[in-house]
Amino acid sequence: MGCFLTPGITIRSINTLKFNISDSYGENVDDLQYITSIPGLPNDSYILGKINQQTLNFTFRVDYSITPELSFQYYGSPFVSKGKFTDYKEVTNPNASGYSQRFIPYSGALDNPDFNFHQFRSNMVAQWEYRLGSFLFLVWSDDRTVSANPINSDMFGSMKQLFKISPGNFFLIKLNYWFSI
Repeated sequence: MGCFLTPGITIRSINTLKFNISDSYGENVDDLQYITSIPGLPNDSYILGKINQQTLNFTFRVDYSITPELSFQYYGSPFVSKGKFTDYKEVTNPNASGYSQRFIPYSGALDNPDFNFHQFRSNMVAQWEYRLGSFLFLVWSDDRTVSANPINSDMFGSMKQLFKISPGNFFLIKLNYWFSI
């Protein structure tokens, strides 16, 4: 069972400037989420659990045209997804006619499958048409990705952690030259 909400807004204050902001929030509760399989148990048994997952995502876009030949675009997207597992069960008879006969409670040892995934990706592009059909692109890309301690308590606290992650910065220069044959 899941619930998702995705509102957004676009603002164009002047012809040369456009802002777009959207967000999404989702909750997923599933009684039969796959966790792992364990060799050595009968039929290499599958271990399932109940997951309670929350996901929060924002997307920001800004497009700014200084002149018809020179423009800037920015894209940023912070993303957090947290999941907590409970009610571990081992699949013993997946084809049983009764739902409760398909599983037995699993009490063996497992690595903690709970997760708290953080990611922030952004790009900034400067585009200059220096000659008709010929472009120079300057690109900066930032990537911050980490799986953090699952104990963090709330989604907004996790969202704040994004800016404590060490970034991976990438720079690119691309030159297109158009010539006719």
